Amino acid sequence: MKLTGESTAIATGGHSYNEVLPLMLARYCGPGLLGLGITALMAGFMSGMAGNVSAFSTVWTYDIYGALLNKKADDAQYVRMGRWSTLGGVFISIVTAYFVMHFSASWLCAGSI
Repeated sequence: MKLTGESTAIATGGHSYNEVLPLMLARYCGPGLLGLGITALMAGFMSGMAGNVSAFSTVWTYDIYGALLNKKADDAQYVRMGRWSTLGGVFISIVTAYFVMHFSASWLCAGSI
């Protein structure tokens, strides 16, 4: 089995480098360990995303909102701002991911002009 780049894998029906972990799990693990391995991969991804969301909310709430925008905020305002910044950050992330997924090729072409 030969791994290739994403565009070559799509064109030839082969496997790309992005499929290394799932292919390795399917080849070397039995059904029970395969489920455990996939669960561990998903848990690691979710943990990383939760850490990023929490860090964004903390930086926005304490370092920007508390230090620059509202220096006399009480705890209730910090909690409210933390919740809104979490929702706003996740929304911005989703919009950015959608934009990059659908328009990344056009940006590459525009950058080479």
